[in-house]
Amino acid sequence: MKFNRNQVKTYLQSSDFTSLFIEELGWDYADGSPLYLTVDEENYTIEAAAQKRGMMVYHCVSDNGILPNSKVRKKMDTEVTSYSQEHLIIYTDKKQEKQVWQWVKRESANKTKAKETTFNITQSGELLTQKLESLFIDFAEEENLTLTDVTQRTQKAFDIEKITKKFFDDFQLEHRKFVTFIKGIDNIKDANWYASVILNRLMFIYFLQKKGFLDHGNTDYLQDKLKVSQTKGKDLYYQEFLQTLFFDGFGKAEKFRKNETPALIGKIKYINGGLFLPHIIEEKYRGKIRISDGGFEDIFKLFSGYTWHLDDTPSGKDDEINPDVLGYIFEKYINQKEFGAYYTKPEITNYLCERTINKFIREKIGNVPSFPCSAWECEPRGSASKIEEVEPLRGHSQSGDWERENNQLCQQLLDEILPQLSILDPACGSGAFLVAALQHLIKIYTAIFDFIQVSGNESNQARLSKIKQDHPSLDYYIKKRVITDNLYGVDIMEEAVEIAKLRLFLSLVASAKTVDDLEPLPNVDFNIMAGNSLIGLIRVDDKRFDIVGNPDILQQLKAQDYQTILNEKNESIRKYKEHAFIAGKVEDTEQEDHNYHDVQV
Repeated sequence: MKFNRNQVKTYLQSSDFTSLFIEELGWDYADGSPLYLTVDEENYTIEAAAQKRGMMVYHCVSDNGILPNSKVRKKMDTEVTSYSQEHLIIYTDKKQEKQVWQWVKRESANKTKAKETTFNITQSGELLTQKLESLFIDFAEEENLTLTDVTQRTQKAFDIEKITKKFFDDFQLEHRKFVTFIKGIDNIKDANWYASVILNRLMFIYFLQKKGFLDHGNTDYLQDKLKVSQTKGKDLYYQEFLQTLFFDGFGKAEKFRKNETPALIGKIKYINGGLFLPHIIEEKYRGKIRISDGGFEDIFKLFSGYTWHLDDTPSGKDDEINPDVLGYIFEKYINQKEFGAYYTKPEITNYLCERTINKFIREKIGNVPSFPCSAWECEPRGSASKIEEVEPLRGHSQSGDWERENNQLCQQLLDEILPQLSILDPACGSGAFLVAALQHLIKIYTAIFDFIQVSGNESNQARLSKIKQDHPSLDYYIKKRVITDNLYGVDIMEEAVEIAKLRLFLSLVASAKTVDDLEPLPNVDFNIMAGNSLIGLIRVDDKRFDIVGNPDILQQLKAQDYQTILNEKNESIRKYKEHAFIAGKVEDTEQEDHNYHDVQV
């Protein structure tokens, strides 16, 4: 028996908890009559859905059909404890559209703490599916399984810390510790930077493994490979396994890999994207870098304490660690006062993108009054019946004119307007504005393709069919096109740029529902760059390079020459800033709601 993620999600969507636990998680039927409880003058029916070694799973519905609040749920747990000490309660509303999964941690005789996960049937269910994987019991485990084992698995599934400052504090501590495990880099700044490079790669891989995209669905891939490596010898994980995984696995197509690679790393999809090309630090210290296994043990211990989730769709609220956390870590806490990095709330960046992008498109299509924001806010793909309810791209009463002009508009948007839209963030930080722009452009592309699918002419429909034929995931195709055609960013901090790229890559990977949907990531080294937008590389010293009028020169620069130029220019601007007044600078680092995107001197 194997954990079937898709079937688990199907049972979650239908609120069929008995089938979920019995058929998919390997639990047993529970005997006993329903419990009828009254709490705060409301009546509740609690039915046993399943059990394992005495750990009960209950399904609770109130007579009025409304989900009880947290205060009532706490009282409910106390009542249920008198019937079963170890239990899990699933609360649903009458329509079975929303679920609250409650497990209560008993920290002492008199102290308890409720751990709850909320699920709505409009969500992907990825977070809850990840948690339930810990409750999966294989037939081979049955003989020696005890109540303590089941309780520990339940705790592992639901006793997960939420994303707060605590995660950053733990991550920052592990980052500092990880640096001490790195040998062969004598410059402390380089060592810190390289620690970030390795951790960024590991976080990307951790998202992939939790989605079941590595080595035939192994969701503990990195940890399992560490154990295997340690059976071979001491501190071989980085030197032998990780470098092979990075550069010969993710970095090369299967036909170009070394003969011994498959046996070492297993079944791994080619990723590309620049993330798994040798970094400038690796080039600088080629053959000298060593990292002890102990550093990876601590990092994986931290990672395993959280749920990792790739769903970044607007309705995908069921997450604890998602790609936005990377930006949260960087912008909210790292070097705020020194570099002016501030955490920008999504609603701010979303608003800015919506206003600017819609204005640009209106101007390009002739400022048609009927060009509506609502046209870009249609229901997600798969809800074709909703397309008819969306205000048309151009409003006309005659259906023939309406279809003809909208087909022309779709063609104009796809061929002329959207490819020419360049969105530049001159101080992109970890990419919050770029991610918001990506999400808004996804809405626009989705509206276009949904219209073509329902009402498009033969030419546009043939075009859409060709795209679907060439790309396993249409969502992946849309994101890849936006990232390569429309998004550009510059930031003075190299680490920020790397995180911005990582967030865009993770957003791409989030579109893949199966590992077969994954396509090689685009190389965005010339879209997202480290540099100084106040000085920039529009013109460099005449004695070195003249880029004006020669678009190919940048590609001819050697990596070390390019980095030298950047370092010199960045150093000059830092010195200049010491004597300059920066308009809009905020000294109070607690004012996290402010956004100072366009810094002027």
